Amino acid sequence: MKKNIFHFVHASKLALSFSAFILFSCTGGEKAKDVQDYPSTPLEFVNIFHPAEHEESEPFIGMPHQIAVVDSILICADEIDGMALLLYNLNNGSYRRVLRMGPGPDDIQSTPLDISVSHSDKRIIILQRRTGELRSYYLQDLWNDSIKTPRRLKDKFGGDRASCTSEGYVLSGHYQDGILHFYKESGEMTDSIDLHPEWPQDPIGKYRLLQGHIAFNESSGYVMYAPIFASDFLCFGLENGHWKEVSSFTLGDKRIEQRGMEGNWELKKDDIHRSIDACASDQYFYILYEGRAFSVTQEGRVGEELVKGNHIYVIRFTAKGELDTVYEVDPTILNICVTADDSCLYAILRGKDGEYTVGKALLK
Repeated sequence: MKKNIFHFVHASKLALSFSAFILFSCTGGEKAKDVQDYPSTPLEFVNIFHPAEHEESEPFIGMPHQIAVVDSILICADEIDGMALLLYNLNNGSYRRVLRMGPGPDDIQSTPLDISVSHSDKRIIILQRRTGELRSYYLQDLWNDSIKTPRRLKDKFGGDRASCTSEGYVLSGHYQDGILHFYKESGEMTDSIDLHPEWPQDPIGKYRLLQGHIAFNESSGYVMYAPIFASDFLCFGLENGHWKEVSSFTLGDKRIEQRGMEGNWELKKDDIHRSIDACASDQYFYILYEGRAFSVTQEGRVGEELVKGNHIYVIRFTAKGELDTVYEVDPTILNICVTADDSCLYAILRGKDGEYTVGKALLK
């Protein structure tokens, strides 16, 4: 398949040492720092395909809302012709549309979807966010259209986001006993974590302030929880059979945390919209970070109202949650994924006329 390549941003890569971040993140009487206060550099993206390459009767990309990659297969949550996923071979341009939308027991019954992958065993998990049902598939079965009955996990409390772990899965939601639920692959719940147990107990209100994205790093075995509005980026590790907080990194002024202590569950227009997405390679976590006021994000304004100009960020953390590198990226990026070896970052981008495409950035 012929690829239409073009540049979104002219860029170069800058690596930042962890020691520099430690210096910047000291809190002893200093003003709280956000991502704009750290050195950063632009990152270049090129388009890997475009809807115009394909027949008008079958648009290649519709309105994708999430992306993932396993080996050479790019996975897009993009409902077209009654199918929920697009699988695209990055090596030869071949593709499949898989997982039928519909009311049947093996159909995908609702969107949006939250998808996560395990690089080691080539597994995809799909959470139907409206129903809380999670399913697990092997990529080869999807590609070969030889899907057996998938493993299922029905979270009766309605999980909102999910990720693979070494044991099975982790889901977030407005649970009575906390924000995070951990499960074995069999579906047995093994643990739960209540973020800020000192806050007044209002599960829905608490989750409104603390909702976030989840990623799992296979080399460290850590789960990162990247908040959408709060300031603390948290890592959890498995210790003596239980998941414990093992590290944290703060970006911003903790206004959300203060509001939660007061039992005030309101989100305000000037609150900072932080994490848009999270993913992990074998060695790092990657967070797509907005860094703009919620009102700007909601209304889609551009120009001088954006933080530090017309861009947002990808923040890279080490496998143990230490801040490593900050990249500036195009503000039209909606979602990201990364290869296991950190060679490439892929992103869904939305053009000025509302069209969607997928871009690629070289990290090595």
